[in-house]
Amino acid sequence: MSLNRTILIALFAVLYSQISLAQKPEENFESFLKRFNADSSFQMSRILDSVIVVYTSDIIVDDDGNGYTENYEAPLAKTDWRVMKLENKEFSNWEINQLENDIKQLTMAGKQSGVYVVIEFVLRDGLWFLRKYGDYST
Repeated sequence: MSLNRTILIALFAVLYSQISLAQKPEENFESFLKRFNADSSFQMSRILDSVIVVYTSDIIVDDDGNGYTENYEAPLAKTDWRVMKLENKEFSNWEINQLENDIKQLTMAGKQSGVYVVIEFVLRDGLWFLRKYGDYST
């Protein structure tokens, strides 16, 4: 009888822990973003092990004399990430878009300056993490 009771208690504990994990509230994105910008230690703790970085090529001129650029994506190890400040006088326009349920995109553009940065964050276990950084400035 004691073994059955122990098994029932163990099953109850496992089920209770699963329910507790499933009900973890989602972190407020705006609060996260403020802290991500203000606290370098927090920023480093909220970067995925590998961040996708988008590089834009220099201007390429084709055979017809038309100029264009190309974008390249490459992984960047968390250890190679340099802490960045999102608040910058160059950024006059900020926009946050929901790409998917668990992905938000922050777009920052400069007014007539050619500065254009796009950053993606992903929600993991109720917490936001940086996953992609692209500087498309001209």
